[in-house]
Amino acid sequence: MRITLIALILSLPLMLPFPLPGAEIEGTIESGGETQIRFTYSGPLGQTTVELNLASTVDVKIDRARSRSSELKAGMPARVTVDDVSKLVTAIVAVRGDQPEFQIIAEIAGEHPSLTADGLIIFWEKKDDDGLWIYTAHRRTADEYFTEITRLFPGRHPTISGDGTELIFLGMNAQRQRTLCSARRRNSDQPFTRAVEIPEFKKLIYPKCPCLSDDGLMITFRTPGTDGQIVVSERKSRTATWSSPKSLLGPGLEKEVSQFSTWPFLSKDRLTLLWMIEKSSSPPSLVFARRSAPSASFDSFRQVDCASLPDGIRCPRFVEATKELFFNGHEKLGSNFSIGVVKGFSLPE
Repeated sequence: MRITLIALILSLPLMLPFPLPGAEIEGTIESGGETQIRFTYSGPLGQTTVELNLASTVDVKIDRARSRSSELKAGMPARVTVDDVSKLVTAIVAVRGDQPEFQIIAEIAGEHPSLTADGLIIFWEKKDDDGLWIYTAHRRTADEYFTEITRLFPGRHPTISGDGTELIFLGMNAQRQRTLCSARRRNSDQPFTRAVEIPEFKKLIYPKCPCLSDDGLMITFRTPGTDGQIVVSERKSRTATWSSPKSLLGPGLEKEVSQFSTWPFLSKDRLTLLWMIEKSSSPPSLVFARRSAPSASFDSFRQVDCASLPDGIRCPRFVEATKELFFNGHEKLGSNFSIGVVKGFSLPE
């Protein structure tokens, strides 16, 4: 009986696509994909590498953040769950292994960074002797310095579309008042056309901290005044009109923190909101909220827990492609850097 049982156990890796369906097995990712992964685990016959088919609803988390199976990379430690009926992978929990790391972008002097979706082109604001100007620079990879630093035109609070073809910022109208303006170009290698006021937002004088979505179809910002709100506006295409801004925060949260809220950033899936809470009685805090659907409101918040994040920051801008969180130091709080980044950052859940 014992010999028969041992023989059965030893034969399992050959009979099944995974050793123990329904169990959680720890191992290492060899490669990721949309429908299948290669996975190495320690089985009865030693180190075994198998190809595993993924359920269409597979739940993938990397460093506790929701991710796609295609983002799984070779060498990632992971825990995999296989359904005991379908024999498909239903859950993968993986870690990159590297801890988030804070770095100063020493080659750039300024504040309020905004980056293209690939993280390779950056825009920011800088105070020069002749006023406030928008600058840009490039890098070839996320591990290199930004170079080709170029002064563009006067303006504040720049925010760039994911493809780098539309830049929205605070420009001056004919009455010398700050309003939301848009400059466009055919591709990221071309110069921008002269900026124009965005007609739908002309009546909003001195709004703050706009943030354009990667697809250019959604913008968040803070409305003017001490009673300003964090709002969102949408459009159906890049040439369509913007909708009337509406509050992103639910009524309870709006009442609790609206007057202290600034620098919103909405994730690519529209489900996570990062923003700053700045009270005169305490240091600024980077907080986040989650919602169940893009049409829902954000009703509660928590502080972002990241040991690598320095104190006294503003303007958080997350680049999903490179897993980088950019921001600028808060000069009034004695920050010793202009623009910084936490590498290996994941949006909190």
